[in-house]
Amino acid sequence: MLKRTLTIWDAVALTIGSVLGSGLLLLPGLTYHDVGSGGALLAWLFMGMMAIPFILIFSNLTQRHPDASGIAGYIAQAFGSRWSKGATYVLAGTFPVGIPALSLIGANYVAYALGLNSWQTMAVGYGVVLLAVGTNWMGVKAGTRLQNITVALLSALLTVTVFLVLPHSRLARISWHLAWHPLWQAMALVFWAYLGWENMSFTAEEFRNPQRDFRFSLFIGFAVILLLYLGITFSVVTILPQTAAVTTKAPIAGMFHQILGGIGGDLVALLAFLITVINANAWVWGGSRLYYSGGRDRVLPPFLGRIDDASGAPRHALATLWILYTLNYVGMALWHYSITTLILIFSQNFLVLYLLSIFAYFKLNRSWRSRLLAVMTLIVTGIFMAVFTWMLLYPVLLFAIAWLLPRRQHKLAAESVP
Repeated sequence: MLKRTLTIWDAVALTIGSVLGSGLLLLPGLTYHDVGSGGALLAWLFMGMMAIPFILIFSNLTQRHPDASGIAGYIAQAFGSRWSKGATYVLAGTFPVGIPALSLIGANYVAYALGLNSWQTMAVGYGVVLLAVGTNWMGVKAGTRLQNITVALLSALLTVTVFLVLPHSRLARISWHLAWHPLWQAMALVFWAYLGWENMSFTAEEFRNPQRDFRFSLFIGFAVILLLYLGITFSVVTILPQTAAVTTKAPIAGMFHQILGGIGGDLVALLAFLITVINANAWVWGGSRLYYSGGRDRVLPPFLGRIDDASGAPRHALATLWILYTLNYVGMALWHYSITTLILIFSQNFLVLYLLSIFAYFKLNRSWRSRLLAVMTLIVTGIFMAVFTWMLLYPVLLFAIAWLLPRRQHKLAAESVP
């Protein structure tokens, strides 16, 4: 069994790392370009408010079932082991796809700032993966230490950035002439920057007091994330021209260069590296716990369910994920398949699991307020699902494999919870 060592501040750092990702490096500029300065600020604010129902739903389900199986455990409670097995297979097929792509997005930004070639860029991305796996390999203390330090550095750097921008800000750039349809499209774009709450569900078993601390830590992390998003978006829209090429390609780099000159590139590289590290560390943590719980419950191969006594880390699960990450990097190097496709697969799979989690929340909570919250969140999620087409065959295929494989004689931990 995993050790209960996570404090509320460890959880806040993991929450920020799970949600705050490479979208911060690009999306403020894209939304500004598409809907103007006022529209961009409102898109980030409104989408932040729409993240609150997801936080309430995941915190409620996790407090009911604080287990490393996370989303799969929720689904087991509501619909039984067969649906939970399908969810576990979808998750197991999602983590190896997303983490290499996410790390390479950050590496590309480092390459832009420092002038690296393609192989050097791949090396930086793979180095981030090795750092995240290696840190988690050493155990919970090493993982939380890295996360706490990098989140503190990143938060300080972003806060300093906002204050450095203030003397150069041109408030006259902010215009509130809005059109609602483009604003909704910008919110759909920003939606991806607020995904990640579900990753925290896999850490619940390691909380010292999940019933007391889980929801509180999510909301503290949410407040920090929202302030950072709004601060950086404000900085971009008051510094850069709306139609400039750099606004849509590398807005943070353009902003740093305009304020600090040549040293800006080094700071952008550091910023991109810190964001990528905290993102990778949090998602490797969550993925390893999912693989561990699947092995423990005999949904995945049982050897994945072993814990190293000395470190308390699920090293068999981490080693398996490292092999899968490496194979994905080899594939990207040899066949040059699209990072965008991998990110869309990663996002759509979690949206499918969001839908199942919302249905589970609806079934397990009887009050009309809870069910109204579920229906409203379901509508929002369904709208964003319309973006995907043929790629939905991937999670459907993983569900089909789970349902067709022989059922083992096991009882999911989730079903033993009253």
